[in-house]
Amino acid sequence: MALNTSLPGASTGRKVVMVSGTFAVAMGVGFFMQNENAEASLTQAGAMPMAIPIPIQPATPPDAGAATPAVVEDAAVPLPDAAVADLEARSEPPFIPVAIANEAAEAEVDCEPLMAADLRDAALVELSITAPCNANEAVTIHHEGMMFSALTDADGQASLFTAALNETALFIAAFGSGTGALAEVSVPTLADYDRVVLQWAGDGAFEIHAMEGGATYGDNGHVWHEAPRTAASAVTGDGGFILALGDGRVDSPRFAQVYTFPANAASKDVALSVEAEITSTNCATEIEAQTLERRAGEAIKILDLKVAVPACEAVGDYLVLKNVLEDLTLTNG
Repeated sequence: MALNTSLPGASTGRKVVMVSGTFAVAMGVGFFMQNENAEASLTQAGAMPMAIPIPIQPATPPDAGAATPAVVEDAAVPLPDAAVADLEARSEPPFIPVAIANEAAEAEVDCEPLMAADLRDAALVELSITAPCNANEAVTIHHEGMMFSALTDADGQASLFTAALNETALFIAAFGSGTGALAEVSVPTLADYDRVVLQWAGDGAFEIHAMEGGATYGDNGHVWHEAPRTAASAVTGDGGFILALGDGRVDSPRFAQVYTFPANAASKDVALSVEAEITSTNCATEIEAQTLERRAGEAIKILDLKVAVPACEAVGDYLVLKNVLEDLTLTNG
C-alpha cells in the first residue's frame, strides 16, 4: 500500500515525507490485546481477578492411640520484681483484639475499585472510577478492543468520557496490581453514528484527519485533534468530531483518537487519513498503531499498522497514510 503525498505544502506548514512502501497493514489482532481476550480473562465470575486468601489449616490432632510424651518441667528461677515489671511494660499483646480485626477487614473491603458508566450525547459514555487504595495510579480502560490510559487523583478517583463501540457497552478498568472494576451501559443511540478509532502506545504521535465535504487543510471541514469540534456537531447532524483519549503522565501510556460522524447526515462525504508526526523520540524507528472501524449495523473492522519512520533529519515532518481508513460516503441515496 502506498502513501498519499498529494497534500498542500508551505501554505499549511506541514511537509510530507515520501516514504512509499515503508508500512504494512494486516487484518486481525495486533500488538493490542483484543476485547475477547481481555474481557474473558478479566470477567470470570463477573468480576476482576482478586487475590485469593489461602486458609491456614489447623494443626492435625494427635493420634489418640499414640503415646503422649512426658512433659518435663524446668525448675523455675524467680526473677526480681523490677525485672518482671520491666518485661510487662515492654511486652506486646499476644493477640489482635476483635474490634481491630473487624476494622482491618472493613478497610480491605473498601479497597475494592468501583466504576459507573452513564450514557451521554452522541453515544459517548462517562466513566466514574472510585479506587481509594489506588491513588495517583495508572489505570487502563478496555472496551471492544479499544484501550487507553487514565490516571486517578489523590483520592483514587477518575472521571472521563469515552466512546461506545457496542450497543451493550461493557467497560473494564484494570490497574497494574491486577485489581479492577467493570461497568456496563446500554447505548441505543450508537446506531445513529459511524465511528473510527485510531490507537497506539508510547511515542507514535499518530493523528486522525477527516476532510468533510471536500475540505482541505485548514478549512472548516478539516477535523483533527487541533480542531476537534464537539459532540453537538454530530447530534445536530452538522458534521463529525474527534475525542482524544489517554493520559501521557503514566508510564508506558496508551492513546486513542475517536472520530464520530452522524450515520444519516444529509451530506456524507468524508475523506479519512492517518498521519504520524516524525519526532525526536520516534525517528529512525518502527512505530505501530491499530484502527477499529464501526459503521452502523456492521461488525467492527480491525487493522494493524506498522510504519518505518525516516531518519532523524526529518523531525518535524509528517507521514501520511492514505487508504488505511475507509472514507465515509452517502450510501442511503
